[in-house]
Amino acid sequence: NEVNDEQVSFFLTRDTLLTFQEREGDLFGPIRERLKDPNAKVRNKKIDYLFYLLIDIIVDQYFEVVDKLGEKLENLEDNIISRYDEMWLTEIQSNKKDLILMRRVTYPIREILLKLMRNENHLIEENNIRYLRDIYDHTIQILDTIDSYREINVSLKDIYLNTVSHELNKVMKMLTIISTVFIPLTFIVGVYGMNFDVMPELRWTYGYALVWCIMILIVIGLIVYFRRKKWL
Repeated sequence: NEVNDEQVSFFLTRDTLLTFQEREGDLFGPIRERLKDPNAKVRNKKIDYLFYLLIDIIVDQYFEVVDKLGEKLENLEDNIISRYDEMWLTEIQSNKKDLILMRRVTYPIREILLKLMRNENHLIEENNIRYLRDIYDHTIQILDTIDSYREINVSLKDIYLNTVSHELNKVMKMLTIISTVFIPLTFIVGVYGMNFDVMPELRWTYGYALVWCIMILIVIGLIVYFRRKKWL
């Protein structure tokens, strides 16, 4: 679930192509298999065609990564809407870093392809420039998709913050309702907690039970009222 980057360098001459990579393992296995076939098209082309194939397979991998990021955004949106969890903010920040990384590695390739299509060094055959133009169009498509995903990720953050605010409002509403219920009860208890000698209800046998009945009725009445107002 993490996006990792690796620098791949190409050294292209008229008859030679050298590649330099930071780590073992790469995406070029299918191309090596094609090179083993004597009848493969790449065996009958000049070195610039192999150069195109290597760049093409790298950019194709970008599509796969961007698609995975799109799936993550869709799943994250569903999760944010369905339930509140603090970890969603962490995922939003992670998506932001991944999208910035994808844009940072894709933009230079677009600029490089643009220079290669001008063919100032005459290292690319004219009939192969159209292949580079195809990759160039793919990079533009990837960058546009990344920009749209970044906007979606920002909107997901807004949704998350709205969810947090909504949850806080629910808590505050519940605390307010509880406080409202106890206000009349506190008043009644406070009145009968005064130390006056002349209070008829204090001498009455059923005074204590009556106060309890009044307080219970007040609580029930308030709860019914809140439900009718759809506050509960």
